[in-house]
Amino acid sequence: MSNRALNILDFDNETAVRVSDERVREYLHAICNDDNLTNIQHYPKDRRNDVIRMVKDYGASIRQISRMTGVSEGIIRKI
Repeated sequence: MSNRALNILDFDNETAVRVSDERVREYLHAICNDDNLTNIQHYPKDRRNDVIRMVKDYGASIRQISRMTGVSEGIIRKI
C-alpha cells in the first residue's frame, strides 16, 4: 500500500468533545468583558471576527456561537 493510501486511512480516533453552553458563555465573558454577548454582533468587523475565531478554537460549535452572539451562522462559517 502506498504512503498516500496509508495517510488517507490513518485518522484520529479521538472523539470531539463538546463544550457546554455555560463554558462558552464564561469564555466569551472573559475575552469580551461584556455582560451582553449579543453586543458582539455590533463590534467592528475585525474585532468581531477575532472573537469568533477564538471561540471556535475553544471548541464551540457554529450554532452555539450564533445562538449566543446573534451573529448569523453563515458569517461564522466564513470566518
